[in-house]
Amino acid sequence: MNRKTAAVSAGVVAGALAAGMIGSALVRRRHPRNVEPLGPPPPEDLGPVDSFDSTELAVRAAGDPEAPVVLLAHGFSLDMSSWWAVWPELAKDFRVIALDLRSHGASGRAVHGDLSLRAEQRPELFGPRIAGVALIGAASSDLLRGAMGSVTELLRPRLGSLQAAARRVDGLRRAVLAGPTGLSGVVARVTQFGPNAPKDVVDHVVALAQSTASEVWTDGLPELMEMDLRHAVPRVRVPAIVLVGEHDRVTPPAGAVALTGALPEGRLVVIPDAGHIPMLETPEAVVRELRGFARAVLMTSSPPARRRRRAPTGTKEGREGTA
Repeated sequence: MNRKTAAVSAGVVAGALAAGMIGSALVRRRHPRNVEPLGPPPPEDLGPVDSFDSTELAVRAAGDPEAPVVLLAHGFSLDMSSWWAVWPELAKDFRVIALDLRSHGASGRAVHGDLSLRAEQRPELFGPRIAGVALIGAASSDLLRGAMGSVTELLRPRLGSLQAAARRVDGLRRAVLAGPTGLSGVVARVTQFGPNAPKDVVDHVVALAQSTASEVWTDGLPELMEMDLRHAVPRVRVPAIVLVGEHDRVTPPAGAVALTGALPEGRLVVIPDAGHIPMLETPEAVVRELRGFARAVLMTSSPPARRRRRAPTGTKEGREGTA
């Protein structure tokens, strides 16, 4: 595939960052899960696709196969359903590809249980293949300052290691999710969402957390908590947009400001009324920003005929999204 791609990575749920800041590794089925979808997934099944470690990833697509590509990567303990209200709108203008990351959703368990990040191993893709990056609820370091990160930090002195603390958090997660009806929703709402998040969205995120494999929490969480990509961020030499909810307690706006400042071509957008998961809480705002950004970085490299054909439907929105 020689077309350029805009990569969108979202960091979500239970006090961890994004599943891969750059979303560099494109995308065996796991046990069936009882999670009621909020909406349909992209209609085309492109999977399974082998990841860098041979894990089979679930990948789905929508939109014109000849259009510029927008890749949607979900965050920690979620799956591609987190984009259910975003992909249909983006697919009107772009080829949208969504995936479930290793040990998440319908993708296979990570080979050998290794959930280490590979977010800085392919910098050469930026420019030739990846034309722009959108980071939602993201940070480059200091995740221990986040909402659930604070829990692991409090546990660490007594238990002796971050890995042991993560196992304790996984036990706490299962205890909360097995507790009285409504308790898990309260915990999720307080730590993850803005004040007006819809109940069905909160319930969906709780269900996803309940169904996520334990190794994601016991092995993947320590990787995220100890992650420090500050030295890698300046290597992202393509346009980047950083979206953060104004009520984000996991990766607060102050961290988004620092991340934006470290990016060579970064721009910050604060999403009003949203917490850590704006694509589920305020999808209209996220669609507006992503569409404008993707048009700015992708349409300029499209054939002239395609640009002329698409311009009348998006000129105004494109200006709004990139202002």
